[in-house]
Amino acid sequence: PSIRYGDGVASTVIRHRFACDAETFWRVVIFDEEFNRRLYLDHLGFDGWELVRYEERDDAIERVVAVKPVTGPVPAPLKKLVGENIGYREEGRFDKKTERYRLKVVPNTMADKLTIAGEMSVKPHGDGVERTLDLKVEAKIFGVGGMVEKRIIADTEKSYDDSFGYITAELAKR
Repeated sequence: PSIRYGDGVASTVIRHRFACDAETFWRVVIFDEEFNRRLYLDHLGFDGWELVRYEERDDAIERVVAVKPVTGPVPAPLKKLVGENIGYREEGRFDKKTERYRLKVVPNTMADKLTIAGEMSVKPHGDGVERTLDLKVEAKIFGVGGMVEKRIIADTEKSYDDSFGYITAELAKR
């Protein structure tokens, strides 16, 4: 991952390679409800993952998931701000023509002060594909905004890295 800071926005680009084609990646890794439930709850140990809405049309797939991650130790200034209700909704739209998944993350707390958005794409690479997530985080919180941005990016990178082996093994079974 590469982290960039500037203009009050932190961003990162996360890349992983998988031994499958693009269609399999999207169908399994992003849109298979049972696969995601096992990934988040069983493998990553999240406290919650629920598909709230899924709608497929000719040109796009839209989905909303509610997620409650395991946070680990939270610095006192952040704990005071977010309390115990750490979780979020991921609102995503996959454009079938461009094969890009745009997502917006809406946190359970301080949604008016946090902007988290990204775009995921896959492209052929060797015998498989390379997934790229370009994520931007902006926290408009006096005094601790930068700390919040860094924590969200670090947690996202860790989650993606931790899921890589599981996804690779599950795709190999198919």
